Amino acid sequence: MRREQPISGVLTSPNYPQRYLHNLDLVQLIQVPEGNTIRIRFTDYEVEPEYDTVTVSDKYSGTLGVFDGGAKSDDDWRKEIVSNTNKVEVRFRTDGSGRGKGWRLDWGECR
Repeated sequence: MRREQPISGVLTSPNYPQRYLHNLDLVQLIQVPEGNTIRIRFTDYEVEPEYDTVTVSDKYSGTLGVFDGGAKSDDDWRKEIVSNTNKVEVRFRTDGSGRGKGWRLDWGECR
């Protein structure tokens, strides 16, 4: 069976857009058919600066982006990320203090 449309989707932090929980260590997987890659773009991002992090990684390249919301960090959550493999892990870690509404990202298959 031949697919005509590329696969795409949305991923969010738990409870988005309401406040996320404390002490999370959650990994969510995005996977497309082998031989393709994944394009990711955050469309919203509000986490406790410097303490709560989102890390995007793939098996081949390792870390593709670490987003901590810190005012002095060099990350830009608005930039597009493109994986080098067909599987990407999105890890969200939070501590026991402040919370925000979390994050939302759109992803799509690149052929």
